[in-house]
Amino acid sequence: MVKLIIFLIMMQDTVYLSENEAYRMAVTQSPMVLAQKMSVLSSYYTKKSQFSSFLPQISISGTYTRLSLQQTMKMFMMDSLVMTPSGAFIPMGHYEEIPFSQKDNYSLGLSIEQPLFTFGKLLYSYKSADYNLKSEVVKDSITRGYVGIITRELYTQAILAKAYYNLMVQIDSELGEVYKIAKDKYENGTATEIEYLQAELAYRSQKNNVLTALNGLKSIKSMLKVMLNIDPSTPLVLTDSITLMDTVFEKIPSEYMDIKAMDYSISGLEYQKKVVERLTLPSIFTAFSYSYQKPFGMENTWKGSWALTLGVSWTLFDGLKSFNQAKSLESTIKQLKILRDMKKRQREADLEVKFNELISAKKAYEIALENVKLAEKLYTASKKQYEEGYLSYTDFSNIVINYHSTLVNRLQSLADLKVKQLEYLRYLKGYFIEGSSESTKNAQTATFGNMSEEAKKQSSKGSKKGGF
Repeated sequence: MVKLIIFLIMMQDTVYLSENEAYRMAVTQSPMVLAQKMSVLSSYYTKKSQFSSFLPQISISGTYTRLSLQQTMKMFMMDSLVMTPSGAFIPMGHYEEIPFSQKDNYSLGLSIEQPLFTFGKLLYSYKSADYNLKSEVVKDSITRGYVGIITRELYTQAILAKAYYNLMVQIDSELGEVYKIAKDKYENGTATEIEYLQAELAYRSQKNNVLTALNGLKSIKSMLKVMLNIDPSTPLVLTDSITLMDTVFEKIPSEYMDIKAMDYSISGLEYQKKVVERLTLPSIFTAFSYSYQKPFGMENTWKGSWALTLGVSWTLFDGLKSFNQAKSLESTIKQLKILRDMKKRQREADLEVKFNELISAKKAYEIALENVKLAEKLYTASKKQYEEGYLSYTDFSNIVINYHSTLVNRLQSLADLKVKQLEYLRYLKGYFIEGSSESTKNAQTATFGNMSEEAKKQSSKGSKKGGF
């Protein structure tokens, strides 16, 4: 019962992954995609902040101040005039303190400032931010496209590694049968001890090949988990086989999205240069302010006042700072345009190479299919002859090696064709992220290269020793 519960828990955590599901997860939850979305949001809010410069800036303020000392002045206040016996009038009254300030002071204020004319500084800043946002949006499409294709490549590699592992297990089983036949023949006196030992050595050695293939499968699955943001400890089951794409066997119009993003970035810099060139031009603005306060002057009461201002702000000389900044931007723009043109020419040349590689991979796969058919016929016929004693172990082992080598080549050529299709599509679309291509290429080399080397080793062993 406990084992059943543990099994059910493990089954719940297992991820069953098809190629389409892997693609969907990649373009929605890959760390690279999530990071680029944040970059898009940053550019979006930068554009919004630039638009706010066209709107009036409204602010309100309020203060309360209490003074510890109230300033006063003594003044004589006459109450009446008293006539003296001599007939003179004498003022009679008292002294009273008149305050010049109040202990409690209140003030409310409203300020509105609106730019009227800036010689394009605000407009060009907004356009620059707009083009930067467009560039980031295109980069978002590039990132999702790139991650999607790389994920499909990794999935193809994982399926290839899985098929290769299954093939190694199959070879292990078949070598076990050959070893049993050789052992029976040796015990019956119809085979030499050398043939028997060769068969046993091949069978024992194949165990290491199975382990190597299993480690390769685990390694590729780990890379796929990283791309899909899946916990490394989560079991992963691949449910699809390698399926080719029917739509990329012919030349189709290219998009070059990476160059498009570069064009947007250049346009953004051009508008930024226009802003810098106008920094020393005047800006005309208007401002309105209203103040409501207590006390108001000498009166301890609430009263308000307003002011309307029309102003000009003009930097006559900034030490040639804006001039030099504009020249720096101009040089950067020229540099990017040169790189853009070079990249476009390089992309067209690369696209031709990738298309030729795709056609070659297609032909190689077709040849591999035919070779498997021939090798399978030869293997079936020779196995029967070996069992009946008409074929030596050395000859039979070479046939078995060639048969399984053709199976490996078929798997590898199928995966290679799928990857070439994806690469051609990536070059057509312009799905390129700086610094990512080399790591992907290394991953592909590690996967396909190891399998190819393993097949070569087996062929080498067969040709040198007459067995596996």
